[in-house]
Amino acid sequence: MSILVVGSVNVDTTYFLENFPKPGQTISSLSKSKSVGGKGANQAIACHKLGSSVKFLASVGKDKDADFIFENLKKYGLDTSNIIQKDVDTGTALINVDKNGQNEIVLDHGANYAITKQDIDDHIELFDECDILILQMEIPQEVNEYAIEKAKERGVFVILNPAPSEFEIKDVLDKIDILVPNENEISRYSQKEDCEECARDLLSQGIKSVLITLGENGSEYFSEDTHIKQSAIKTNVVDTTSAGDSYIGALSVILDKKKSMKEAMEFATKVSSITVSRNGSGVSIPTLDEIK
Repeated sequence: MSILVVGSVNVDTTYFLENFPKPGQTISSLSKSKSVGGKGANQAIACHKLGSSVKFLASVGKDKDADFIFENLKKYGLDTSNIIQKDVDTGTALINVDKNGQNEIVLDHGANYAITKQDIDDHIELFDECDILILQMEIPQEVNEYAIEKAKERGVFVILNPAPSEFEIKDVLDKIDILVPNENEISRYSQKEDCEECARDLLSQGIKSVLITLGENGSEYFSEDTHIKQSAIKTNVVDTTSAGDSYIGALSVILDKKKSMKEAMEFATKVSSITVSRNGSGVSIPTLDEIK
């Protein structure tokens, strides 16, 4: 059993603030940090730290930021042999985190947008070997769609995290096993009144299941015959940057062990509750021993 993550990797620079600046305002940070981020990297790190066999297919530049990424991913013990180097800048992200742990993020996609369908073909053995494919939306839409197509040809279980919700998904709805948006992202794909109505609408369009992450309100799962509500765990929120990524990684780890969706949601909730109590991206995600 194994997991394949195809997606983004960035160098994150995070500024910790008392409050977010207003338009035209200049403020001083309380502190700052630099770490490996990107939704793909965060999800791959989560899978690895939680004990799963995971491969990560991504694209970086040939610059100092790429060196930083390789060095730090290797510290986690994550396999970097499928990270491709392109003649463009490595992706970066500027993250502001306020005193309540809420964040605002500005991305420069860089090499994340240089990954191609040919790169998928060149690494097709990863699709032959995996049981679960995790995707996000920080790489080109056509590459995501191609990866989904190749995964379904091989009977791979597909999890799509539609973040940031910039692309259409109507052409691949029937090929997605679980769509995992947050409460804001799901409204991008359905114009219904509330989250449950949005989820039911997507199910009627052919998607197999929808799992909505709701922050302090927990998470909710919908399929044709199942509805699960999972409460959040109260915690001291420091930084929400990798909350959703750690949840998806943890969920995938438990599903890869052929356990139930309820068990997977309970485990993912524990993981994300620890993640938000710490600063940083991948570094904030707990290990399996910490969860135990």
